[in-house]
Amino acid sequence: MPLSGLFFTDSNFNRALDTERDPFKRFGRTFEVCQWSPSSFNAQTTRCVAVTEKKDGYSRRLVRFDFYAATASRYYAAVALGIWCANWELGCGALNIHGRFRMLSPEERGLYDPDSVPTLPRYDVSWVPDGGLY
Repeated sequence: MPLSGLFFTDSNFNRALDTERDPFKRFGRTFEVCQWSPSSFNAQTTRCVAVTEKKDGYSRRLVRFDFYAATASRYYAAVALGIWCANWELGCGALNIHGRFRMLSPEERGLYDPDSVPTLPRYDVSWVPDGGLY
């Protein structure tokens, strides 16, 4: 699957992430290592959403990457997510980019009505860069 089908700027997967633009281009190999990673049943069931905030009215500051399951399978989606997370960590490590995985509540993700969270795509985990990355 192309990067534009795996990495997005919105949790509905409508806007593909421009991986060649700052602040994302630094993660280039990390995107690729996830793109080419094996999957649990020969399909890419994990999606990633880059969450940013405006820094100075123009450039964007990376807040985190949220990982979602794009399938209802409770078994295969979890295995695929584990593979993606392991590859993400390896890719970031190779690029000397530091961060950590965290499971964030709907409120921490900026969703003020937890009852409005859709069934699919299903949020699983976030990768948060260490302070001062961007």
